Amino acid sequence: MKNTSRGQRGRPPREEATLTRVDVMGGFDYLSAEYTKQYFPRHAHEQYLIGLIKSGMHDVWCRGELWHAGSGAIATFAPGEPHFGGAGVESGWTQGILYLPERIIREVLWEGSDTHIGTLSFRSPFQHDARSEASLRQLIGLLEEPASSLEIEEALYDLLPPLFAGTNTDNKISKSASRGLERAREYLYSHYGENIRLEELARVAELSKGKLIAGFNASFGVPPMRYLIQVRLEKARELLRQGLGIAESPMLSVLRIRPILHDISGLCWVSRPLAIFYRNRNIVQ
Repeated sequence: MKNTSRGQRGRPPREEATLTRVDVMGGFDYLSAEYTKQYFPRHAHEQYLIGLIKSGMHDVWCRGELWHAGSGAIATFAPGEPHFGGAGVESGWTQGILYLPERIIREVLWEGSDTHIGTLSFRSPFQHDARSEASLRQLIGLLEEPASSLEIEEALYDLLPPLFAGTNTDNKISKSASRGLERAREYLYSHYGENIRLEELARVAELSKGKLIAGFNASFGVPPMRYLIQVRLEKARELLRQGLGIAESPMLSVLRIRPILHDISGLCWVSRPLAIFYRNRNIVQ
């Protein structure tokens, strides 16, 4: 892909990100970032990643090839999909990223249906579609300025169905197994601070260990242990948003605060200092 972007003269390098918790549809995270020299080693996310390259160029290695994501490119990554990369041009890139839990995807795509579909796989990690780009830019505008929960929810319903239209939906789960997986997931939430054994979780789900692991991978994109880590990260985020540090909350110390902070940045371990700001999204009712 030919690129003609140039950095601004005299402009100092920026490595800055702002994470916002959006309290709509049960809550999700939005990350607005500006990077110049930032490089992200191989990592994956626990949730669906839907993002927009606002400007510049982001080079990403994924699925065995290098992708050059320029302005207007829409990032679409399923939970657990590994990737790594950094700046594609000297001036770096800016982006807006939504981290959407599986429950929001399920609610938007299959509202009112009892069909349980496993994790959806996108045909490509980056999409180029004028309508979807316009919808995503509109949603990002709502997330970065005062907006009502109704406006944000409507924008999600407008954006997501077209983006997921070409995903793979072949891995259906039986209703009985689905109920067992839900019980196991609820158990992880209610016992996240304990040392949970696989056989214990399988007993709760009334599934064999093998079917439990396969069911978690198909339904939630990760095996049970990785899902437990995700739950612990969610709990740690709640404590951090309350302004608690390690001294005030032994739980943050137990959960290993450094990896949690890097995961909250949305990008796991990073190789350069990164200024990260946290704020709760105050929705105008």
